Amino acid sequence: MKLIIAEKPDLGRAIAEAIPGIAQPKGNYIEKGEYYITWAFGHIIQLKEPEDYDDKYKLWKLENLPIYFENWEQKIKVGKVKKNETKEEIEKRKRFDKGTEDQLNLIKKLLSQSDEIVNAADPDDEGQFLVDEILEFLGNKKPVKRILINDNNIEAIKKAFEKLEPNEKFIPLGKSAYARAVSDLLVGINMTRFFTLKNSGAGVLSVGRVQTPTLALIVNRDLQIENHEKSYFYELEVNFFINKGSNKKEQEETKKLITEYQAQFIDSEKQKKLIEKITTEFGNLKQNIAVKFKYKPSKNIAEDGKISDKKIIEAIEESIDKETYQSSLEKKILKEEAPLPFNLLKLQIYANNKWGYSPDKTLEISQSLREKYKAITYNRSDSQYLNEEHFLEASEVINRVIENLKIIVPNIDTQPIKKPKCFDSSKVTAHHAIIPTKAKIDIAILTEEERNIYTAISNYYISQFLPHLVKERTEAIISVFDEEKLVATSIKILDYGFKTFLNDKFNDDEVEESSELSKLFGGEYECIVEGKNILEKETKPPKRYTEATLLQDMSSISKYCNQETKIILKTKDKEKKGENGGIGTPATRSNIIAEFFRRGYVEKKDKYIISTQKGREFIQIAPEELKTADLTARWWLIQEEIKEGTAEPSKLILNTLDIIRTIILREPLKMAYTPNSEIKEKEVVGKCPKCGGNIFEGKTKEGKASFYCGNYRENDCKFRLYEEMKFFHNILKITKAKVKKLLDGKVAFKLTSKAGKDYEAYLKIKLNGDFVNFEQVGFVEKKK
Repeated sequence: MKLIIAEKPDLGRAIAEAIPGIAQPKGNYIEKGEYYITWAFGHIIQLKEPEDYDDKYKLWKLENLPIYFENWEQKIKVGKVKKNETKEEIEKRKRFDKGTEDQLNLIKKLLSQSDEIVNAADPDDEGQFLVDEILEFLGNKKPVKRILINDNNIEAIKKAFEKLEPNEKFIPLGKSAYARAVSDLLVGINMTRFFTLKNSGAGVLSVGRVQTPTLALIVNRDLQIENHEKSYFYELEVNFFINKGSNKKEQEETKKLITEYQAQFIDSEKQKKLIEKITTEFGNLKQNIAVKFKYKPSKNIAEDGKISDKKIIEAIEESIDKETYQSSLEKKILKEEAPLPFNLLKLQIYANNKWGYSPDKTLEISQSLREKYKAITYNRSDSQYLNEEHFLEASEVINRVIENLKIIVPNIDTQPIKKPKCFDSSKVTAHHAIIPTKAKIDIAILTEEERNIYTAISNYYISQFLPHLVKERTEAIISVFDEEKLVATSIKILDYGFKTFLNDKFNDDEVEESSELSKLFGGEYECIVEGKNILEKETKPPKRYTEATLLQDMSSISKYCNQETKIILKTKDKEKKGENGGIGTPATRSNIIAEFFRRGYVEKKDKYIISTQKGREFIQIAPEELKTADLTARWWLIQEEIKEGTAEPSKLILNTLDIIRTIILREPLKMAYTPNSEIKEKEVVGKCPKCGGNIFEGKTKEGKASFYCGNYRENDCKFRLYEEMKFFHNILKITKAKVKKLLDGKVAFKLTSKAGKDYEAYLKIKLNGDFVNFEQVGFVEKKK
């Protein structure tokens, strides 16, 4: 007999269906022909924790760091024990532990009854590691073959069985994943213990290769917003009258039409109708069409397209000194295909934008649709493409989905001449895109959340077979001098295609604006200057993160990295649609965001994620090595060497250990954040308007009340308010109650004018570098 070990149950059952013979299901395995087919449930083996080696590691002590073992052993995976577990959570964890142990024992039993093993894990490094670690843990000495399946389609599985290869060929992939797992554990246990112990009182400070750079994204974004200083940039608009008659084609078409109608209609009434007809077809027969052109600076003038020096834009304006200019007008027909089917990342972003579902929630809902109802394919996929075999069953899938959703889809074509671009086997990774299955589903029994997600996945699949959106883009360009141009654009939708069905505002990449420009033919026109206008615009701070935008930035963190790291991360993701130099995986990112909330690093206000004081203080003391994606980039380079067989896992593991030792040896030399009892016991009066720190009440050397920022030690924040402050010739009495209102916005003070007249006005804080001033923002109306 031969034993096939799949990564998950659904693949195991699909393999059993593809193998000839009569299937005999026997619990968590199937016997069919000469095969036993069983499966894991993802990783069922895990690396040991330090306390599994020695009880001394149960107590966190600085002198025990760094923790490192030359041969990192493994054990059966167990559920994570949480603080304050409920009875239900305890029972669930116990069921998980027993189920994992039972499955491992089953594999061990089947292994003893088999002559050959087939590793049927996902065709990537993590999948290779998953089955290899089981075989190593069980001490397997029997020959192992490898099958590479990235599609649960029966025909695809049959073809994969024709290409079995020795498992030894792929072992370096598994070694690469093992090296990353050990390195991640080294960072997690050592750095979490180190920073927690160094900063007693702050609670557990969880550190990780992916989570710490991600938290840094949130903190840096919040500080950017809160410390944003207004600046201005300038734009130039020039209004022109485009002379329709200056274009030969316009002239010829208009004359032709007039001649045709004049020959037919002689009386005045019919002439009137002629004018109406021409008016309709040629834009009210206006000789001059008013069009607004915008100046688009070349890179010679502004690299980022924004001009912050008003003198430059004024010089450009002055250079437009002629009455008439020649414009070149070009028209293009553009076709827009439907957005690709979802992968997990895109589904999480979509669901967060549309319904406010957290990434964790979307993962949970899609898991239920897959496991409970068999309604969708593998839901943790990182791919948006499908194998070409899926195209053969598209008609059957769509008919089933339309029946399930009880909808009518006009213009659908499941056998188009040109195959939709999502059907491309060369772009499928270990998994394919998330699409609906052929399962018959009664959507009435689904929860509202399940129905929403199932419908979204189905709609995106259906839209692949709908007509393209067709639009006409008209662009007019006027050359001012050298490479400097004035540009006007108009977009006219000719056919809404798939958007009529999808009607999805979350995928509109450009604002489509139609103007009179669309009524013109292509060609050269004479343009008469009608007016010029310089616009002053204010720079805006970036928006705070939502869970959707944070996921997006995790998948493209390279844009915040130095050039070297950016190139490495982008190279890592070059074959992955939707990933552009990211960290983490679609399946782990949602857990990381959820962990931020559990640890108190962030909080949610409306739909926005905002870093807490704890999160900010932790990022402030975290070493640079862990605050950026540089570590991920360096690890990936070494992992590639391991995959190629030119390096062993020890290279990455020892490299990681060196970084940890460097941090541990260096960090005691600088003062780390310690929330001392003096600050900890005090009331937080409010948030510092300068750095976002906590404001506390204290005393000056003279014994007077003062209100200061708790970050005065860490980042030298000098924000202070005293019990007496000056506002012009007035002495303000600052109480704790007034400070709270000032920090929140504005507060009323009784003031005296220079003429000696008493009045009451609202003041707010105005920062001037390290100094605190006040600004009057309104009068308090007297009650009648």
